[in-house]
This record gives sequence, C-alpha cells and structure tokens, in this order.
Amino acid sequence: MRGWIAFAAFALAQTASAAGFRAAPVKAPASFEFVPAFLGSMSLSLSERPFYASELLGAFDRQLSAIESLPDPDAVARTLQNGIEGAGRERKTMAVRAGELGAAPVPSERAAAILAANALSRPDQFQRVVNGLEELQPGLGTRVSEALRESGRSAGAQPGLVRLLRQAGETITPQITNGLYNAKGELERLFDGR
Repeated sequence: MRGWIAFAAFALAQTASAAGFRAAPVKAPASFEFVPAFLGSMSLSLSERPFYASELLGAFDRQLSAIESLPDPDAVARTLQNGIEGAGRERKTMAVRAGELGAAPVPSERAAAILAANALSRPDQFQRVVNGLEELQPGLGTRVSEALRESGRSAGAQPGLVRLLRQAGETITPQITNGLYNAKGELERLFDGR
C-alpha cells in the first residue's frame, strides 16, 4: 500500500519546467491495481447518479483551472492530494482512499482530482483510464481528453504545466475495443458478432 500512497502524493520534481510537473514513476503494490479499481468506482458512481458524468466533467474542468496557474509542482501536488484526501470530517488518508476505490462510488470532485493526478503522474496508465471511461459512458473519455487539450485558459497559467496537460489531451484519446460503441458513434458487433 505504501507504493500507492507515494503515487497519490505525486512526488513531483522541484523544477518548474514541463518535466518538473510530471511525477516520478511509482510502482503500486501487486495487490492494488489502480485502473480497474478506479473504473469500478466510476461504474458505481454512474449507476448511482444519473448526471454523474456531467458532474465529473464540470469538476474536472474546475480542477484543471485550479492547478494550471499554481506556481510550482509542489503546489500542484498538494492541491491534488488535498482534493483526493478531502477536507474536515471527510478527510481520509491516501491509504484509506485507495482502499475505497472499486468498492464504493466516488464524489465527482474527488474523482476529478484523481483524474488530473493520474494524467500528470502516470500518462502511460491514463490511456487505459480514458478508454475505460469511454466504455462506461460513451463520450466521457472523449470529453476528458478534450478538457486537457483546452487547458491553459486561466490567467497566470504556467506554460510548463499547460504544455503537459495539452500534450496528454492530444496523445491520449479513447480507443474502444470491446463495446458496441466506437469513437465515431457507430454501433459495432451488434449483428456480425465481432
């Protein structure tokens, strides 16, 4: 569990360059797999609340606006960590938050912080997250990628961080392989069994 705590703490580098906003790769423990756990919570959240996808996208836009003008990687890491852990009586450690993933719905604001942190710290893994979101709710993964591409609108946005966010949005796009829905909005496998 300690490795996942390190992932959530984001170990962002000290420089303000674009590379400084990217987290160092962190190995999660073998017993915890972030992507299926996170997507499990997203599935539960989407089934529990009919407008959850819209709430998540709004929260993700707000999260990106909040972090893109922060002065350094440490401030970004603290903001995302606080968004994941929560505040006041709702505050829980990263280890507890990790244990909740996959077992319970996640409030949209917390899920947005997790998405932003994952896009910055694990872009290699974020592709799977976006694919999974698109399979759960057609258009959701696409909109998450679009929000990243459109980042940098806030006054005082930090160029290095905005460059990383936009790069993630440009390179990570949903790729549906198993569903009836694809990125063009066409139905697949319905009649021919593919």
